[in-house]
Amino acid sequence: MYGGPQIRAIVLGASHASTIVTAVQAALTPPEHGVLGMSYTSCPTLFGVRQERRDLHCAAFNEWALQQMAAVPSDVPVIIANRASAYLYGNRYGAHDLHPVIFFDSALRKLDKGYRPFLQEYADHLVASMCRIAKTRPVYLLRPLPEMPVDAPRAMARAAQLGLPFEVNMPLATYHQRNAVVWAAAQDRAAKECNVQLLGASRT
Repeated sequence: MYGGPQIRAIVLGASHASTIVTAVQAALTPPEHGVLGMSYTSCPTLFGVRQERRDLHCAAFNEWALQQMAAVPSDVPVIIANRASAYLYGNRYGAHDLHPVIFFDSALRKLDKGYRPFLQEYADHLVASMCRIAKTRPVYLLRPLPEMPVDAPRAMARAAQLGLPFEVNMPLATYHQRNAVVWAAAQDRAAKECNVQLLGASRT
């Protein structure tokens, strides 16, 4: 819980959700209202998802989070944030390394004939998951946050030690390329089919 005891917003998702929860609380009026934050690193908000890492229990976390939200009044909105492209393509920045870290019915480790159906399966699960949550409360789905090409804190620290200038950026076209499936096939569909509101950057 962040802020006061009266919950006026819920923030749900993976580590990207934890990065925005204090900003959401600071935006509340009056500021003493609270935010219920529920995040689990590397676990997308997809019901029935399975993770490559066996120490992560994403499906169980998502069901638990749904139970926790049931105790919050239905007019309180939930904001959902996940690093979606990394789940589909892997954690490396730039060109897709095509190593998804999530799966549903069967594991998939490399680009093959099954990759395109996997992307469709991801989109279908995201839409179904958003529709399930949207039946009980307003849902705001955050567009994917930009991924930096380096570990920014470490690179900044090294540049400072060496007295070198530091600048990190990512072309907008690269962002849209990496997140094209997430935007069009998944999030845009959720907005149309589930009455989910989308938050974040536009295409221009």
